Amino acid sequence: MHIRAVHAQSKGEYGWARVWKELLWRGVRVGKQRVQKLMQQHGIKARSKRKYKATTDSNHSLPIGRMGFPTAHTIVSLTQTEAHFPQIVEAIAPQGQFGLIDDPASLDISAFKRKSVSVRWELMFTRALFGTADMAARPSTPARAASAPSRRSGGLHRR
Repeated sequence: MHIRAVHAQSKGEYGWARVWKELLWRGVRVGKQRVQKLMQQHGIKARSKRKYKATTDSNHSLPIGRMGFPTAHTIVSLTQTEAHFPQIVEAIAPQGQFGLIDDPASLDISAFKRKSVSVRWELMFTRALFGTADMAARPSTPARAASAPSRRSGGLHRR
């Protein structure tokens, strides 16, 4: 029987529709309802896929220190720094580094003094606003864009 051969070659993954298409490709003239009916009669079924199982615990309500991580040398806060600040102070290692980019209304960084933590606050426009010395080391955006690989060519050819 051709149906059993195709099903076996697919390691049981093919259902009636894919078995039917494979049979047509091999030159066997058969209707899809016939393939479906014969597979049903002989108990030939496709293996079902496993149900999705989450492998991570995404309980973000836990404080950082209780998520199972040891103290961290570097912590970066992108949003809601005020809300997480007590947990950040607890989780950061002595002489660690703390970086943030948001603008909390009030932030008392004296909590870091005991651990001698350095704080770095970033604003993406600082270089342009103040014309910092490291601007000359970086080529301008148009110059970088001109030397970048072309996206249309798959990155193999330069424009």
